Amino acid sequence: MKAIKLLVLVLIVHSFSSCNAQEDNRSRKAAEDYPLMGDLKPGKYDVGFKVIEKYDYTRPVKLKHDYKGNFQSGVRWRPLQISIWYPAKGTGSARVLLQDYYSLTLTETNFDRVLSKNDIQKELRKKFSAKLKSYHLAKADSAGREKILNIKTSAVKNAPAAEGSFPLIIVTQNNGDSPFNQSLIAEYLTSHGFIVASTISATIISPQGDFVENEAKDIEFVINQMYEFPNVDKDKLALYTVGLGGMSGGKVLFRNTEVDAFISVESGFATPQGVQGIKTAPEYAFAKNRSVPLMHMYRVRKDPADFTIMNSYKYSDKYMIEMKELRHFNFSTIGMVASLYPDYVSDAQWILGGDKAKTGHKVVGEYVLNFLNKYLRNNKDALDFLDNAIKKDYYSNEISNYKAVNAIEPGVPSESEFAKIMMAKGIDEALGIYNEAKKKNPEVVLFSENTLIGVGYFGFLNKGKIKEAIKIFQLVTDAFPDSWNGFDSLAEAFMVDKQNSLAVKYYKKSLEINPENTNAKQKLTELGAN
Repeated sequence: MKAIKLLVLVLIVHSFSSCNAQEDNRSRKAAEDYPLMGDLKPGKYDVGFKVIEKYDYTRPVKLKHDYKGNFQSGVRWRPLQISIWYPAKGTGSARVLLQDYYSLTLTETNFDRVLSKNDIQKELRKKFSAKLKSYHLAKADSAGREKILNIKTSAVKNAPAAEGSFPLIIVTQNNGDSPFNQSLIAEYLTSHGFIVASTISATIISPQGDFVENEAKDIEFVINQMYEFPNVDKDKLALYTVGLGGMSGGKVLFRNTEVDAFISVESGFATPQGVQGIKTAPEYAFAKNRSVPLMHMYRVRKDPADFTIMNSYKYSDKYMIEMKELRHFNFSTIGMVASLYPDYVSDAQWILGGDKAKTGHKVVGEYVLNFLNKYLRNNKDALDFLDNAIKKDYYSNEISNYKAVNAIEPGVPSESEFAKIMMAKGIDEALGIYNEAKKKNPEVVLFSENTLIGVGYFGFLNKGKIKEAIKIFQLVTDAFPDSWNGFDSLAEAFMVDKQNSLAVKYYKKSLEINPENTNAKQKLTELGAN
């Protein structure tokens, strides 16, 4: 018996050692073969990559007829080139080079464009040279740019997909960027069992107009397309937003209840300008009642981060992580390029090179992975990693400020859920939920004025349930003390209930708030209370 137990123990230890050896070998292989991974440990999956080109036929970018009425032939619809990374198997050795990613920019707004091989090489290098200058890697000469373009990635184009069902991560881009610049985080997450999709910045397609709304609709289009992609787990969706893409991603967060987790990386989701730009969205008032874990990672800035929106999500876990050593462009693939070639950096205020950049990138990648594993997979190791980040002082040399805020529990119902509770379980049940929610969070808004007034009329007063309607309209006036319509509705309910003195009182209150309320004037005349 002891011999059997000993044999089992030996097998377990051997198996564990083999797994560790495989993991170490994989990490060494990644460092040697895919230098952009740096110190990040890839997961167990190989990485497949493919591109799909679609038109959004509901959003033309060119008029069908010019101002003289002449028909304009050709493609008029919004082009959306979608880059997709997916868990793969048996990928072989034909790895995607960095220049393969960047060459997609030559046709990202014109799918029918045909270029000779020579023209592709010429235009690609001219465009890439200008792009590196905008990323503040202007010291890379021609030979240096060739080195960068020929960096081998971990992806294989059109590789056979691995079996299984995988969470979907949608990546938004900074202003003027293409998926190329977030390809590294996409590969890393894919190797750990996620499907990642991204399209180009909306400013590339249409520089004019409402950039934030245009890109929000682009993201929604990509989500719709990806729900048809093989092996996508439609029940697990996260947004990874970058730069100005944080504002458009924020809008999608507000209006799409399918989003399970939201990551903001050096994005407008938590800057003063970005917050001002999106908090006026009509969906925001009720969206912040949802439970959607949020994480914001950012550099040290002269203008401090603005956590107004993040803090308003009272029912969501939140993580705010300030990176001590990283600069604006380090939160990207090009940031890891700078870590490999620090001599190419032309402005250290915008991008940092060398080991600090590599270590910082490792921290970002590991936090993102653990955040997604915790909230999309309920992974215990990831939960321990995030929950112990402060206690165990993880990465104290790289992080200058770390804050984790737990959600208020339990959560609160959505506006539609609250209305359904009223209709199905009664007003008193709904009032109990409302009062309890207000006790825990005085700022909470469970319903809009017009929605609740509509419930009061169509669900109760019009059905002869007068007492219930009175309670609903009283709730409206408590929640919205400046609502002339709320007081007008309350007065009408009392009038129907033959409580004329109270009807007069509240019609007068409505008229006091809105002297133009002709209905109140007419009803007061009928009640002899002019």
